[in-house]
Amino acid sequence: MTTPKITSFEGNPRPPVPVPLDAADDNGIVQVLDQEGLPNGNLPDPDLPESTCVRMYETMVMVATIDRLGWQLQRSGRVEFWIPSRGQEAAHIASTAALSNDD
Repeated sequence: MTTPKITSFEGNPRPPVPVPLDAADDNGIVQVLDQEGLPNGNLPDPDLPESTCVRMYETMVMVATIDRLGWQLQRSGRVEFWIPSRGQEAAHIASTAALSNDD
């Protein structure tokens, strides 16, 4: 059986609604993406050394590879249980990169 190809979306999607950020400055909230999902320049440069950026990127690629292989193993029945984390690599790696050895 073949999956039908969807050529267009039929429906009436709602238009994007601006996020209400009237009190954002008062609450310390910084919006880094505009309504179109593009950076708006409000995020300061983290000033990370190139070696740290390379290590973080390599780790993200490794985690994504392990996740993809784990998902394939689970779907083929060779692994009983797997919770995918596709798309979350940067959040995990950046959070742990901010830790020091004393944490």
